Amino acid sequence: MPSSMQSLMTVSAIVAALIVPFIIWIIVTGVIHLLSMAAGGEGKFYPQMMTIVGFSMLPLIFNGIISIGLFSMIEPQTINMSTADPTAMKELYSNSYLLVQMPVGIIFDVWSTIILYFGIMSAHKLSSNSSGIIAAIPLVFSVISIIWTFRGIGIL
Repeated sequence: MPSSMQSLMTVSAIVAALIVPFIIWIIVTGVIHLLSMAAGGEGKFYPQMMTIVGFSMLPLIFNGIISIGLFSMIEPQTINMSTADPTAMKELYSNSYLLVQMPVGIIFDVWSTIILYFGIMSAHKLSSNSSGIIAAIPLVFSVISIIWTFRGIGIL
């Protein structure tokens, strides 16, 4: 690969890593705010919901730091992937560090959901049931994603 292409890819990756989290933050906040308003909430998108969703994402930053630490302990390995063997990634995902990271990630997702629950209940003045259902939606998507990943590589 030419060095100019590699430089472009590096710059693109850095820019994306700096911009995409903010875009996700705004989208997630918008969806949660709309769901809260549909449930009869009274809060405002900015600054209330932006702040609440921002604080609820803090545990996910800690999860990212732990994940980086766990990934750095993985020994380098070569995996031969082919269309004939779609479960070739099972080798990678059967690593004990990755198997530890998944439940740790779910624990941090639950922590994030708890913060979001109390934030929604406080900002939108919703009942605990409505707040719980709305706050649990991101957690459900996260768990489904993990299950889908494990199922796709043949672990489940």
